[in-house]
Amino acid sequence: MTVWFWQIPPGWTPPAAVTTSERTRAAAFATPHLRRWYEASVWFRRHVLSTVLAVAPEDVAFEVTAGGKPSVTRAQNPLDWRFNLAHSADVLVLAMVQGSEVGVDVERIRPEVDWRGVAQVAFSEAERQTLDGPLRFYSLWTAKEAYLKACGQGLAVPLLDITVEVAGEEIEVRQSLAGDRREWWGWSLRPAPKIHAAVVAERKDDTSRPLLRWRALEEVGEGQDGT
Repeated sequence: MTVWFWQIPPGWTPPAAVTTSERTRAAAFATPHLRRWYEASVWFRRHVLSTVLAVAPEDVAFEVTAGGKPSVTRAQNPLDWRFNLAHSADVLVLAMVQGSEVGVDVERIRPEVDWRGVAQVAFSEAERQTLDGPLRFYSLWTAKEAYLKACGQGLAVPLLDITVEVAGEEIEVRQSLAGDRREWWGWSLRPAPKIHAAVVAERKDDTSRPLLRWRALEEVGEGQDGT
């Protein structure tokens, strides 16, 4: 399990790995900020995935699964790498793992958020009983959303029907979505000050908890295509 973190630097411009069709789609966004975020996100996933697929970033080919999640085409992906991407403002996080569904979420801690009010409509009773402040709120919120993304679901699912437990860095899904009989494990992360993230992955067997490898994009040369 590898989780990549990148904070979009000021003045960043998309390199060649952002394809013509992706630039065209970016142009349709309403504001320069949204266009920049979209171009950064597609470059980020191309750049990171190219490190395990042995292809150039601009050559990574994507398709959409039956559940609506993007994935690498089978022809390029014999080792079955799966990934999920999340963003909050200028922060991007991408998780990837072999052979298991995975979901990730990241949130910038914002003091203006009414976290108590959100918890009343989004957290189960068991989760609300553990709330002791905004940091706990963000650890639970990101864990719940990471689980839903791993399942290929969005926030339209009744959040009160799901219960997660966060103990230190470990996440456990205590109550899954209706019909979901899979087992999961996860990690609660603090990649930077005022940033909360979580990753949840499908547990395929009875092996011990896998090691989570945390990487900042700068480790492979930020902005260098094909590294």
